[in-house]
Amino acid sequence: VLKPIVQRELSEQRAQEIVNDKVNRKPVIYYETEKRRFIGTPLPVKMLRLLRDGNWNIIRAYIARKKVISIDYLIRETYTRLFGIFKAFDPHEKYFYLPFNVDAESELFIRNYQFVDQVGAVEKLSKGLPEGYKLYVKVHPGREGHLSVNSYRRLAKIRNVVPLRGKVNSFDVVKQSQGVVLVSSTVGLESYIMGKPTCIIGHWPYAVYGNFIRETDLSKVFARIQSQSIPNDPAKFLQNLYKETVDGSLY
Repeated sequence: VLKPIVQRELSEQRAQEIVNDKVNRKPVIYYETEKRRFIGTPLPVKMLRLLRDGNWNIIRAYIARKKVISIDYLIRETYTRLFGIFKAFDPHEKYFYLPFNVDAESELFIRNYQFVDQVGAVEKLSKGLPEGYKLYVKVHPGREGHLSVNSYRRLAKIRNVVPLRGKVNSFDVVKQSQGVVLVSSTVGLESYIMGKPTCIIGHWPYAVYGNFIRETDLSKVFARIQSQSIPNDPAKFLQNLYKETVDGSLY
């Protein structure tokens, strides 16, 4: 890991300009593939080349991927539509917001292994919701069908939890929320710069740079959000973060 030799400084004025720019442009991450002028090879030609060269590992991986991801995703998508798992986003409701991580990723399995069962965390959080409030949860936009059928079934049974599709813009959900809860998600950056109380229940590397609420007792999360006394300072957050950056690019 690269560590800066000399701390860099970002002026408060410039930091505030960056914050204003992000808020005005509705920050959102687009998950899509950029082709960059690559010429696609037809699948039959690709398979013939793999067979000719004896690349059986790649062929097996391709078939396994289609079997495990595509068909499984189709089953999950059919289930969610058949049983109406996902609900419409209603900005007029009183709610808190929790974004899901992708199930099979290192943020959960390594950094936050206690939250591998994300629906289990939602079940515990829902018991501490204030009267008249709901908890909006949104599947990860990178792969909407990443939760299991059993997870969707469990979500549908929680009375005060509203599951949203991944394509719903997180910016809009954050904007009307009473606060945001997250294990480890970039949504926390958006919620913080928008001045929303942001509670971190897991291990998230950005938490040390701002006035985030940090709570491990899930029964106290919403009480902590509603009683937050120290306001967010987005400009200071960027200044703190900038001090520990180095010039360069990582691909």
